[in-house]
Order: sequence, then C-alpha cells, then structure tokens
Amino acid sequence: MTSKNIRNWRIRAILDHVPPDSSVLDIGGARELYNGESLHRKLADKSKTCVGIDINQETISEFPDYDIRHANAETFDLNETFDIAVAGELIEHLDNPGLMLERVHEHLVPGGKLVLTTPYPWTFLRIRQAITGQPFVVPDHVSWYCPKTIEHLLNRYGFD
Repeated sequence: MTSKNIRNWRIRAILDHVPPDSSVLDIGGARELYNGESLHRKLADKSKTCVGIDINQETISEFPDYDIRHANAETFDLNETFDIAVAGELIEHLDNPGLMLERVHEHLVPGGKLVLTTPYPWTFLRIRQAITGQPFVVPDHVSWYCPKTIEHLLNRYGFD
C-alpha cells in the first residue's frame, strides 16, 4: 500500500512514520474521522501488527475484523509493548493528557515512537471566527495545543 492512494493528508503523514515491520498501538482507533477513511484500517494494513484501543464500545463493534479493545486512553494497561503508538486527533479530547502520555511511555519498546496529531487552533480562519464572535468550538474538545505547548507537554513525560 502506498500513501499516494490515501485521500486524507493526516493519514498519509501518520503512515509516513510507520515502517511495515512495526507493531503499532492505535489509541482512539475506532473512528472514521478522516472523510470516510479509517486511520486504524490503514495502520493495520501497513504494519506487522496493530492493536487499537477505544473508549466507545459501540464504535468498536464497527471494526469486527480488527483488534480494537475497549480501554480508556488515560488508564489502559495492555501488558504489551509496541514499536509505535499513534494518537491521531485525540489529545485535545482528554481530561488529563499526561496520564495518556504516561501509559504510552510504558507501552513503547525502548526507542519506540509516539506519532501524535492535533488540530491547530490559531489559523487565520479560526482567529477571524473568534474576533467576529463565532469561535469554532468542538463540544468534546477540552484543550488546544500549539507546537510549543505540545512540545513542552511531551518533554514533561519523557518524549523528545
């Protein structure tokens, strides 16, 4: 599978960090967020092994042919380690992202990698919406991150 066949640029960018021989943990994996494309399905197709976790039991049932387990991103314990952990468009939903980062750190092999994406709130469009009193609000987002704040957060939990 080549990433050129994938429509969504976020999925392509994430897959660029996933070698085919890797084991992957996909946190928040039971979602069809990307204009009809599933990040988890693409990760499972590309990697050697792929385990997903998701808090929503109902959406997990939509992936019967994939290894997606019911777990909370802030408290999961799979008793397994992975080469790569992926948290695509997830961290902005978490009440305590530090707990998730601690759990990820414990589930990565030495030298393992976290691939994380989050929306960037300070685009011109978002600033204009805020100034005009029409801010873009996603009801289940609890935080916004810029590159510097996400870097500081990751550094606190042992990621570089």
